[in-house]
Amino acid sequence: MPQVERPKEDTIDGAINGSATSVDVDNPDLWARGDILEFASTADTAGEQVIVDGVSGSTLTIRRAYNGTTAASQSDGAVVRKNPDFSELDINDLINEVVDMELADHVWSWHSGTITYSQATETYALPAYIYDVWRIFQYDLNGEAGYHDLPETAWQVKQQMPTAIVANEYSVHLRQDAVYDPSDTVYYTGLRRPNSADLANLDTRLEPLIVWGVLGKAAPRLRAFGLRRNPPRQDTSRSADTSDVYRLGMQEFLRLRTSHEKVLRSEVQQPKRFVPRQRRRRI
Repeated sequence: MPQVERPKEDTIDGAINGSATSVDVDNPDLWARGDILEFASTADTAGEQVIVDGVSGSTLTIRRAYNGTTAASQSDGAVVRKNPDFSELDINDLINEVVDMELADHVWSWHSGTITYSQATETYALPAYIYDVWRIFQYDLNGEAGYHDLPETAWQVKQQMPTAIVANEYSVHLRQDAVYDPSDTVYYTGLRRPNSADLANLDTRLEPLIVWGVLGKAAPRLRAFGLRRNPPRQDTSRSADTSDVYRLGMQEFLRLRTSHEKVLRSEVQQPKRFVPRQRRRRI
């Protein structure tokens, strides 16, 4: 069965800037002309790839910004990888694809947020990771503790036109006279779905699913991407049929997704509705 092997690693000896054309490494015997060297990601850019044009002692002559990556400064001791099957850019794209296309419509959790209310505004864009709103309310009005739900007839969740290219897919249309106290905060409770732009807040229980999903999506690309990038030095055994790897990865992903979907759905119980307070008549 074809495998995605972990690439061999080395470290650089001395910092380099974004325009340097050579780099010293700790294990020069690991490298040969034509190899692809990939730096680890930095705070500013995904892992840069370079081509090794020559080896002299412990110094590698390199061509920067290969394969669509961006040249960046690297610090002394930075870890580098040799001939990776997939660049960090590829892996990031696969992670985003799994999260946005395979998870987003199947698992979610409760999320509370605020609406910046204005009497001159009726439509409020929701964050990209919110796909439905269950309630809109205000809290502790005029010193009265408790939740003050806005009537359901006073607001409506709207979805943007499918052809529109927008970051915020859903919005709330709020009737202008529906808010009890315009000077107080307006809250909403909605369903939060996984979003690749918000991975820091991803439910940690979904991490194993992403690993299997990436494996399933990556396996068919081993021939199309991995072999093409460095043909002379690539293991030709990887041209074997990758259908078994793909099937294994996606089967495990779908099994885990179904299991987690049941668990997460059971946690998304509709909270007890609070009876809205009557608006106080202003004199």
